[in-house]
Amino acid sequence: MRLQTALRAVAAMATSKTGAAIGHISESAMTQRNAMNQEAARAGEHGKGFAVVADEVGKLALKSANSSKEIAQLVEQAVRDAHLAVKHVSAVSQDLNRRPRRRAAHR
Repeated sequence: MRLQTALRAVAAMATSKTGAAIGHISESAMTQRNAMNQEAARAGEHGKGFAVVADEVGKLALKSANSSKEIAQLVEQAVRDAHLAVKHVSAVSQDLNRRPRRRAAHR
């Protein structure tokens, strides 16, 4: 029972932290892209190269966000697998506790 409680706490923390990290990565990348686009607009004709770089940053931001989501899914699957493992261990433990215990033979 203690193991299940601990596992639930770890799962909640991992899920929460993973979601927050994904949000930070996406937000940071998009902020950077917007800043670069604004700078390109201010630079006018000379800012065209900046606009190209901003577009590439946007593409990388999208890839980063997608990769972060995949990592979050892997973490969530690992948590589900750990829950299942605890469930099986608990079942085996209960089965073992139900068995009659043999007494050691005295010599």
